[in-house]
Amino acid sequence: FVTTTSLSCYFHFTQAIYRAIQRVGLSTAYNNDDDIKKYCRQLIALPLIPGAIIEDTYDELIATMPSTLKETLKDLLQYFQEQLLNKVSIS
Repeated sequence: FVTTTSLSCYFHFTQAIYRAIQRVGLSTAYNNDDDIKKYCRQLIALPLIPGAIIEDTYDELIATMPSTLKETLKDLLQYFQEQLLNKVSIS
């Protein structure tokens, strides 16, 4: 792909998310709760959509997330927003 420019590595992006899941104590929940796994995988998939809509899609994902799930994932979401949306280009 001669006309493309690689800005980041998707493997390392996903690895960072999985490590954050472990660090905030969500490993068991991720493996056993389909809703938690679904939302975590949606976060992981964000770099696969056009860069121009990543932040809007993230905001929509958070807005549609049930409040109980949002509370469960709050530490992961804070990490994602602070470390990945604000500091690293994921597009």
